[in-house]
Amino acid sequence: MLYLVSTQLGFLLAVNFLGGVIWAGLALGLQNYVFDSVRPEDRAKAIALYSTTNAVGWTVGALIGSWLVEQLPAGIEWAGIVLQPVSNLPFVFFLSGVLRLLVSVGLLGSFHEARQVEPVPRQQLLWELPLVKPVAQFVVWTLPKLSR
Repeated sequence: MLYLVSTQLGFLLAVNFLGGVIWAGLALGLQNYVFDSVRPEDRAKAIALYSTTNAVGWTVGALIGSWLVEQLPAGIEWAGIVLQPVSNLPFVFFLSGVLRLLVSVGLLGSFHEARQVEPVPRQQLLWELPLVKPVAQFVVWTLPKLSR
């Protein structure tokens, strides 16, 4: 959805990096959810179903997106604001983002952990991230040695 904000290369690289990190985290979380919620003898079927559903979703999304590229206007004028990008692809990406957001909000709260997990306060979640925790531990470990 942020492709409509700017066309600066650095901004677009940051948006794509952030999107890649979020999609990778989502895919990892969904895969772990399938492993946790399905009996071991049914995991192969569950992963096959998950992968097929995912592939069908990507295919249908790509087909609808390519159809929309032909159907949507090249520019939009609303309330005196004119958006006229080089192509209408940013509009397709924005529409895709809005639809994904609606689906995500609709599914929010409908999935729960299949196994018992230790509750973690929201303030502590940031420190549990894979990059933040080791860097913070390194800084805490290094600071006392540097002050000597």
